[in-house]
Amino acid sequence: FGYCTGLVSARLGDRLTAIGGWTFYECTSLVVVNLPAGLVSIGTSAFDDCTALTEINLPVTLATIDASAFHYCRSLPNLSLPENLVSIGPRAFSACDALTNVVIPDTVTSVGESAFGLCRSLGRISFGAGVTAIDSSLIEGCNVLERIDVDPGNAHYASVDGVLFDKTGSVLLRY
Repeated sequence: FGYCTGLVSARLGDRLTAIGGWTFYECTSLVVVNLPAGLVSIGTSAFDDCTALTEINLPVTLATIDASAFHYCRSLPNLSLPENLVSIGPRAFSACDALTNVVIPDTVTSVGESAFGLCRSLGRISFGAGVTAIDSSLIEGCNVLERIDVDPGNAHYASVDGVLFDKTGSVLLRY
């Protein structure tokens, strides 16, 4: 379906467990995608540059979102990451200009560089207890970011008044 600029919506089959890389790349008219309940992974750049995308349901079975999977989906206002998600690849949601709030569940251990970089409307991001590494470029270019929260159970990071620190609170990581 890559480069299919006339595609407006997609409902994928119930037996589907993975969406391969570049599957919906530059489907610039795609607005709504209904993903099947058993989906486990979304490949590299699967929805990259789907600039009209405003609605996508990420099923609870989803474990992996690869690099640039939703890069430049600039119309996507809401994102509900499922509780079983483990990995978010580099630039997975970068340049998603309409995103305002992101909650990364406790099950996520890995978040790639610039995963939410250049999300110009992102005002708040919350990290769950499982995140073990936060790259300095993760939220680079998020100019209206007002608050970073970290689950108190996180062994590596902490937040105080919306500011990101290492767990001991002695190293300021993001203000």
